[in-house]
Amino acid sequence: MLEESEQGYDVIILDLADPVEEGPCYLLYTVKFYQMVKKKLNPGGVFVTQSGPASLVTMSIVFTPIHKTLTQVWGDNVYGSVVHIPSFADCYGFNVACDVNVRDMSAELINQRIAERIEGGASALKFYDGQAHKGLYSMPKYLRTAVENEQRIITKHSPLFVNNGYHEK
Repeated sequence: MLEESEQGYDVIILDLADPVEEGPCYLLYTVKFYQMVKKKLNPGGVFVTQSGPASLVTMSIVFTPIHKTLTQVWGDNVYGSVVHIPSFADCYGFNVACDVNVRDMSAELINQRIAERIEGGASALKFYDGQAHKGLYSMPKYLRTAVENEQRIITKHSPLFVNNGYHEK
């Protein structure tokens, strides 16, 4: 269990079940849980969590409150990303949190860091390079606006629950 681990981690990735009432993991979406996760990260470590549907219609069900809750722990170093998942017939969001500002890193710096770590540099990779990095940390306008307007913060005493079909409870 993460909470009991004595070691630090460079990367923690969570793909949790939805926060449903009486479900197995709704408390894993709270400020308290994210504070514990942050303590388990090594300096420069990265936390990534699946954050539910994030389309124009579905973004406020879980994505925006998760993003807002993460900012209570990591401040401005929380970055949303959206990808279309054909099998879910929707766009799904992911939130990345870390202790550095990755959004403002230049494409040149990213390519330099790749070259330092991977033989052949960015040309050896099929997806990721400095330009792709910039795109990964650029949310669409509708999502940026929704995140800015989100007020909900998830806590044990103010949990977030969804029911089947992704409608707010």
